[in-house]
Amino acid sequence: MEVKLLMTDEECLLICFDNCRNLDGMDGKQVERLIKGRISPKLKPGEKNNMKVKSFNGISVPLLGGALGEGYRKDWTEDQLKEYEEYLQEEK
Repeated sequence: MEVKLLMTDEECLLICFDNCRNLDGMDGKQVERLIKGRISPKLKPGEKNNMKVKSFNGISVPLLGGALGEGYRKDWTEDQLKEYEEYLQEEK
């Protein structure tokens, strides 16, 4: 029995484009452009959609707002808490 791997629509398109690179009647440069336009660059740590992520004490804001939350902030100084609260106000 053959098992098919699940893939996203984008992955499927990339495979199709890759298979079309050298087909007669296809413009190779156009196919390359289509492939490159769909491949997203690898992001560096601390980047999200090419935007820098704000951090406090070396912990990103999304992580602080989620998994760590108030439990992590309990040992912060008043200045650190004030900076974090000001940042949250700026976001709104």
